[in-house]
Amino acid sequence: MNKNLLDKYKSYCMNVWQLTEKTAHDYVYRIRDYEYDEITVENFNNWLSILSKRGNDNRTINTAVSAFKSLCRYLRVAEHIDIPYEIMEFKQLRIPKKETIILFDNDITEMLNHTKDKTIIALLTCYSESGCRFSELIDISYKDYLRAKETKEYTLIGKFSNERTIAFTQKMIDAIEKYLPKREMILSKNDSNKNLLFISKNGYKMYLGNINGALKNIAKRCNLNRANKMSSHKIRHFFITDRNYKGDNIVDIAAY
Repeated sequence: MNKNLLDKYKSYCMNVWQLTEKTAHDYVYRIRDYEYDEITVENFNNWLSILSKRGNDNRTINTAVSAFKSLCRYLRVAEHIDIPYEIMEFKQLRIPKKETIILFDNDITEMLNHTKDKTIIALLTCYSESGCRFSELIDISYKDYLRAKETKEYTLIGKFSNERTIAFTQKMIDAIEKYLPKREMILSKNDSNKNLLFISKNGYKMYLGNINGALKNIAKRCNLNRANKMSSHKIRHFFITDRNYKGDNIVDIAAY
């Protein structure tokens, strides 16, 4: 594909369609392997065949096709180039449905039994008991925890700045209390984030990737279904599903 054309297309994406530079760059990146000068049905099909032979799955190919159609729309509107109807009407390849991860109480218990890391145990307990998102849990301060420990509840600022109050259960408190000595030991070496309840082993704010990586490893040791897809968000799903199974009001569940 002509580099000058791709540069003009990228500029059009940002200036006319108001896409971010990253999105525009991703579009160009996905069609970088289209090596033909002309856009014809034959060339398009050959390109799809090349993508498939390189081991790309249907989801990846569909993403590339979407980017290619975007380029075609640009060529038709801005460059007044006729695009074959068959390309614009090309239907996305079928993607097999992934098996849903469904966790139950015994799965969470097994995960807790398969790790000795007090930080992970405390986080996993809080996820499963409260349904918090990672960002919500990780921003709880130590002072907030002390208040929640007394009142047995905590009001957080969630998605779209919505407030909601969660129950601070005894299970959460017990797990956090067992984690606190480890926290104190970390803070003795680096207290730059002493205001936070949860900190990394080096004393810094925790990152989602590290937590999800630990959860995946635990799930693999437990031989859980689709363990490589385990994440803090999947634990949040467990909390919502568990409340539904236990007969909680659907309106209350939706508030989470």
